[in-house]
Amino acid sequence: MSKFSFAYLLCAALVPSAAAQPLSPQTDSVEAAVINADYVFVARVIRDDLPEQDGEPDYGRNTVVLVEETLKQPFREDTPYTQVQQFLRYPDAVVARWKKQQTRLLLTSSDETHKVSVISLKPGDVEAMTADLTLLRDPAEVLRVARTAIRETPPGVRRVHTFGLQAPRETVQNTDWEPFYDAGGRLSVNVPVDDRLRDRAFRNLNSDDPQTRAEAARALRYFDSEEAAARLRALLDDAAGEIPAARREAVATLRRWGESLESRGEDAPVE
Repeated sequence: MSKFSFAYLLCAALVPSAAAQPLSPQTDSVEAAVINADYVFVARVIRDDLPEQDGEPDYGRNTVVLVEETLKQPFREDTPYTQVQQFLRYPDAVVARWKKQQTRLLLTSSDETHKVSVISLKPGDVEAMTADLTLLRDPAEVLRVARTAIRETPPGVRRVHTFGLQAPRETVQNTDWEPFYDAGGRLSVNVPVDDRLRDRAFRNLNSDDPQTRAEAARALRYFDSEEAAARLRALLDDAAGEIPAARREAVATLRRWGESLESRGEDAPVE
């Protein structure tokens, strides 16, 4: 995608009073995008002038893409795809440029959510995040991560829960996401809820940053265990900062697991 941020266009359209509050863009990690997709193609836009269909939103473009490679499709389907019609919720100028420049795209599509996501594979335009918050700039690396995630996902798994991790600014330097940090926003990366998230949460419980500890305590809600509970109890004395965010999230997670905290004076509702 160009350095003129699509994310900015979308947020500006959705939040008229943008100056009054930080804008925090979201993106799917490559792994989350391909695991939660029914179809994953490497493709190029060849038509972007199709008439709109009933029920389609005003924002976006009905297109036909030429499939270069099918990375994923339902097991019940054996016929290879050559062309696919997709509604792309991206600015017209962006879709038109993809078509004009014959940009290779990693396109993911879900039958259930009707969500279609695109990562440009044009050298110099690539901006993609992995589940461990690594910024990818190389098209070959994006495809490698996508293929690995597809290959390692069990055949019976069609969807995974995701969790939004806040990316530190240094991770997104010189990307379309970085300007949001100047306004107090932060990129949220949707990552699969798996062992990597659990291990990251355990590590981040020791972070010097209260917000990072709070995020870790919230992520651990998916991983109920005695080890996790013991680590969270240690955060109940966390009072760093004016708002003890880590302590609050630890209380909320322990309560979610049914743990009574009255003996520690934690019987009041969590805000």
